[in-house]
Amino acid sequence: MIATIYISLLPFRHRESYFRPVAALAAAHYLTTLGEEDSLADMLLSYSYYIALAAGFVIAYALIALVSFATTQLDRRLSWQQQPVLRLAAQVVLGFALPAMLAYLLAMAYFAIFGVDILETTYPRYEFPFVRLLLVLLNLYYLLLYVLHVSSRKAPAPVTKAKEVFPVRTATATISVPTDTICCFYRKNGANYLRTFAGDVHLISGSLEQVELRIGTDTFFRVNRQLLVHYRACVQFSPLEHGKLELRLSCREPRTAVISQKQAPAFRKWLLER
Repeated sequence: MIATIYISLLPFRHRESYFRPVAALAAAHYLTTLGEEDSLADMLLSYSYYIALAAGFVIAYALIALVSFATTQLDRRLSWQQQPVLRLAAQVVLGFALPAMLAYLLAMAYFAIFGVDILETTYPRYEFPFVRLLLVLLNLYYLLLYVLHVSSRKAPAPVTKAKEVFPVRTATATISVPTDTICCFYRKNGANYLRTFAGDVHLISGSLEQVELRIGTDTFFRVNRQLLVHYRACVQFSPLEHGKLELRLSCREPRTAVISQKQAPAFRKWLLER
């Protein structure tokens, strides 16, 4: 279950590439202008403003990335639903305390570059409390994301067990092919075929829809209209544009297949649970 939730969050994690720089820049600007008496127009003409803004951006971006990374790892290992107390403790340590300590050390290093003691600045009194508030909001943001994805997950489709053998008619007899030796079922030139991991190919009767109903969905997955694959035939998959996936197979034919955006989440979940 934890792994399934983690997989469902992946599309959003990818979109964070836009969120992080914008949030980091906004936080850096606020920290840079906090407590300043000069107007924004005057600060924009000041070289020191851009130095402080760049340093603040690096620190804020590092904090956001650290909280995101810690939360992602905890989503994979500790469930809010199954282990709430332990997860809360881990989130506080890894998602708040550690980033807060890092923020203070980075700020101390920044001031030390200019020969300034951080205790002689306004940072401990004004900027650091804001940094801690930012970290709290980030953790609440990821918690809300987790809750929304859990509540929106659809009930899984019923899984049917695979038959132990699949009957194949040849010119002289009907043979039984063990299902755990079948690499895939595929359609080519208007006909349907069965291919084993050993490379044997058999012409089969019936549609792939009928094969899917007979063979079961626990070890086989309907990749597309032309292909039904065994999980052991899936070597690797990689993302394509528009949320599609490219699947590489261990079969001699077909070698690759494209999984639609609609099918991609179900395929990830199916393969991960094997």
